[in-house]
Amino acid sequence: MAQHHAATVLLCLAGVCGVNVALAEQAGFAVEVPSSALVLDDECVSARPESTTVTSNCASNALQRKAAMEAGTVHSSNTRQRIDHAAVLQDTSPNTSLGRTGHPRPEAGSMHESLASLLTRYADEILSSDVSKRPFGKRHLMVFVGFGAMGIFVVLFEVCFLQSTLFSDFTHRKGAPADKPQTPKPCDELPDASTDLQHPTEDIAKFWSMIEEVAEKKVVLPDKAASMDVIGFQQLNFSVYESAKSAKITLVRQGLCQDAVDVRVRTSTESDVLGSSFSAVPGTDFEHVEAVVRFREGEQLQSLELPIHLTETTWSVSRWYLVELVEVVSGKARLGGPTLCRWDDDCGISHHPAARVYVLQEDPFPLNYPEKYNNRPFLLVSYYIQDRMYDRGSKFWKTLLGLLYNPIHHVVVTGLVQKHTIDWACDWSTAGLSGYHRVLLMGAVQLFSFVLLRWGDVTQTKNRGRTGGIRMQHRGHIFEKLLMLEHRELCEFPGSRWYYSALQNVDVITSDGYWQALVLCQSLFALVISMLMLFTGKSAQSGMLLALLVLPITAIWIAKRQERMAEMLQVRMDAEQVWVDTLSWVAHAGPGLYSLGPREVAHLQQKFAAESAYFIKHHQAARDALNDGQWISTWLGGIAYIFVLIHGAIQLLAQRQSHSDRSHIGSYVLLLKLMHEFEKYLGKMNNSVVKLQSASVSLERVKQLLNVTEKSSLRSTPATTSPQNSIELLNVQFASPRNSMAGDILGPLRMSPGKTCSVPLNQVVCVSGGAEGTRNSFMALLSRVIQPDEGDVCIPSATWAVMIPAIPSGIPDVSTTEALQFVGAPVKVAKLFLEMLELPCHARVNRLPPGQLQMVAILRGMLRDPAALVMVRPMAFVPRKLRHRLESLLCVWQQGGLPLIIQSLLKHSSDDDAEFTPRTLVITQEDMEDSSILAKAQTHHIDLNQFLDDTITSWE
Repeated sequence: MAQHHAATVLLCLAGVCGVNVALAEQAGFAVEVPSSALVLDDECVSARPESTTVTSNCASNALQRKAAMEAGTVHSSNTRQRIDHAAVLQDTSPNTSLGRTGHPRPEAGSMHESLASLLTRYADEILSSDVSKRPFGKRHLMVFVGFGAMGIFVVLFEVCFLQSTLFSDFTHRKGAPADKPQTPKPCDELPDASTDLQHPTEDIAKFWSMIEEVAEKKVVLPDKAASMDVIGFQQLNFSVYESAKSAKITLVRQGLCQDAVDVRVRTSTESDVLGSSFSAVPGTDFEHVEAVVRFREGEQLQSLELPIHLTETTWSVSRWYLVELVEVVSGKARLGGPTLCRWDDDCGISHHPAARVYVLQEDPFPLNYPEKYNNRPFLLVSYYIQDRMYDRGSKFWKTLLGLLYNPIHHVVVTGLVQKHTIDWACDWSTAGLSGYHRVLLMGAVQLFSFVLLRWGDVTQTKNRGRTGGIRMQHRGHIFEKLLMLEHRELCEFPGSRWYYSALQNVDVITSDGYWQALVLCQSLFALVISMLMLFTGKSAQSGMLLALLVLPITAIWIAKRQERMAEMLQVRMDAEQVWVDTLSWVAHAGPGLYSLGPREVAHLQQKFAAESAYFIKHHQAARDALNDGQWISTWLGGIAYIFVLIHGAIQLLAQRQSHSDRSHIGSYVLLLKLMHEFEKYLGKMNNSVVKLQSASVSLERVKQLLNVTEKSSLRSTPATTSPQNSIELLNVQFASPRNSMAGDILGPLRMSPGKTCSVPLNQVVCVSGGAEGTRNSFMALLSRVIQPDEGDVCIPSATWAVMIPAIPSGIPDVSTTEALQFVGAPVKVAKLFLEMLELPCHARVNRLPPGQLQMVAILRGMLRDPAALVMVRPMAFVPRKLRHRLESLLCVWQQGGLPLIIQSLLKHSSDDDAEFTPRTLVITQEDMEDSSILAKAQTHHIDLNQFLDDTITSWE
């Protein structure tokens, strides 16, 4: 068994030798190798390691043959070739028992010895000094064997150990099905699950007749005991800072408050948002608490402290959880609002008194970066790298270790292998026969280092996370931030700024920030080990001095250009954002471009051309400055390399001239190798520093967006007292935001001093007067979409509103049924609503006509069943033949809420225990006909001209 392994190793080594010799001959070098030095007897090859006598005799015979060759007493190679040829002729006879060399033909039991003898004879012939006499096929066979052995090793290493995709094209079966991304099916491919829900025309007509009958007559609501107190939350949404350790929840009791009352309160998660980034995690963000709150006689307010956990993490979006009123434990009282709509499996609807608690995060991006360190780009980048280190964890260090082996391989291993291989190849008198073993050892060391290099590359590739781990994570953060901001907060920056930052700035901070920081560490490490090797070499002192001279000059040059480069990059980024915004508008407005005339199209093209020219101008200036900044290190490294090249060659010539016996060729090659690597990594270091500076500009913009204050309306303390049956606006002033979106423009609003506008609840309220933007702002103030700059908007504690804008919107790439499901409606209820309004059940929301999209938006608002529904021009896009039905549906909802509609929709019998509570419907007067049901049901009208200041134009 040991002989079998020895023969295999000898085969591989012979292949490597064949490769080296063949390459040497093709390169034009003469290989002077004594062939007889490699001709060993069979007994020497087959001798066991413990047979020291045989081994010593073999060594003595080899030395004698070498001496005989040098003295001219050994047969020439031509004579040996003739003898071998004769032996081959004799071998053709069936009765002969001798091989080519005259030795007896090996039997079956001595197969390993014959293989070893054959290999030695092949090596002797291939390494013969007479090139013309070498057997062509045998010489190339050894090359093929060597390459084949190493090739098999590479394949096994890639496939079995690394499990890479390098050879997957050869191992992957064509018939195997490939994984496909789970994309939403087109509308026509969606399964039609509504076949069992389709109703005949008679049922639809019957439903609308019932709705119109209810809308025309007032619903008699059951009187609730006036003497019974109502207990609810002070507001729908509470907020608490993460570092506050506890959230203060205020309960309000309305009524006579004559007796003591106990209510049970508990915390829970909102099931509809589980799994999203907005859902607070119990045990991590908050604790599950169930407690009893006691109201003493005469008490109207009571507070409850809920524990909050401080999470030591990087930046994250704010999260929320629920606080619910479970039951009245003792006393005469009932649970009030605000309430959230819930559905059961039988499509039954119920309302649970609940409030949301928003846990506001206080971790600025990146990694709690202090504001006092603004305008320090490299310090900002260092905080960002620490943020990535904290977030990536062990993956960051695996990536760094994989990158750090690259300079070890190229600087240390390759340099030393080249040096020692050349020294031993050029000094036969010192190395002798052991030089072959040393050369093969160096080849094995280089191969092993190359294996480690490949392993390091796979490690850093799988752990660096430049796309999924960094880019998309930052884009997800920007997306989450946009969804969490209120209207005024969204208008702090234009939409193009968010879009450009998510696409371009995130890409820059990932590739030029995170990744170049790792490359900078790799370059610094390579420079350090290069200088250490230059320092240890006696003939490399000049290279060491040049390296010490180049580094400070490069650092001073980079610091000198820092401020100017930051300014140029900032201007280029602003110019690029402009044309990206224009292109994005054209891409999203594509279906409506037919409305533009030839002159408008030409103007749009000229606008984009001017923006492109402006960007190109500043881009070229920044590009040239960046490229020129990288050449300072290239020039210095190149000059140092040229100096070492000349200086080392002169020293080598001087040694040759003095006939020095000691060879310094390997040291000279090592010196050139080290200076070349020093020049290369010096350029990479400079390039990384320049790109890190570019990343600091993008990082500053992303930091500004992610650190925008969110939920500012919840940070203010609510009023301790509020009206019960109306919403009151007192001396309200509101300034129009700078960056409003088209179609949702909020104009300035300023009430006359001393005027109070009261909006009654549980009625249909029509708003008119003022400019269009002012009316939009008034409606947004009622629904708490915006907060006034001055004055107060007093809203009852149990009232919360949903505002539907004039231009409808919807979640893209979801069906109409899914859009209604997302607000909590069961599938059956969603499909019934769509059928009754003649809306498609599986059409994509973002592909609906404006009228259908408006009706879906109104249905989404109604299915949330708020206390108040605020709508701006709700019938603007609705087809005229469907307006009557939609108005009837809104009237029924106002009279009894969603349960009253569900009773008619599902054909449930009238339930005396059903909770029908009137709602508040606030609409604007535009597009409302005098004969409409809403106009007839109108019980209150508000003319804003009676409350607005006449100097609004000058104030704007």
